[in-house]
Amino acid sequence: MKRSLLILTHATLLAVIAAMSHAQSAAPVLVAKFVVTLNTKSAKAGDAVVAMTEKPAKMADGRAIPKGSLISGKVVAVKSKSAGNGNSILAIMFDHIEVKGTRLPIEGQIVAIGPRSIPDTPDNSYIGIGNSTPTLVIDPVSSTTDNRDGNHDGLGIAAGSTLPGVTVTLHLNEAGAIELNGYKRDIKLGSTVLVKVRLN
Repeated sequence: MKRSLLILTHATLLAVIAAMSHAQSAAPVLVAKFVVTLNTKSAKAGDAVVAMTEKPAKMADGRAIPKGSLISGKVVAVKSKSAGNGNSILAIMFDHIEVKGTRLPIEGQIVAIGPRSIPDTPDNSYIGIGNSTPTLVIDPVSSTTDNRDGNHDGLGIAAGSTLPGVTVTLHLNEAGAIELNGYKRDIKLGSTVLVKVRLN
């Protein structure tokens, strides 16, 4: 009896782990470009952030997100190069998406960021080889392939950050957001910068 209970408990634990892993890998990821320009030289906590999706996607419940949908949020932490002893910080939380005229609440985190056009194999200097500014790569969902169907995203966004001198942190800050860190530079995000935003 005790042995059967132990086996059942172990099987249940494995099922929970598998379910959590599937939920993580199935988290929708939006590819978008910034509509509002942000610069750590002038940005303030609370400033609005708007980005437009560059390709269709689906929410976790199956609802379609057409290309051109707007995702919005705000700056939750910022520090300019001058205020940060030569290094800058920018953290953004996306909290709404507008789909076909309907505004829906979301919780979105930036998981990858880079210029619109980069090679499929990024320059090694962006991943810390031959450069004193390593880029921290986060989880596989931010890679250049779409995790759901294995197709290349077609937009050349590598995992982590491919913006020169900008890294993506592995952890959430006090505001619950992933931070972008500028090494010896301010961070400027405009329409030529694409992001991958994971909906949690």
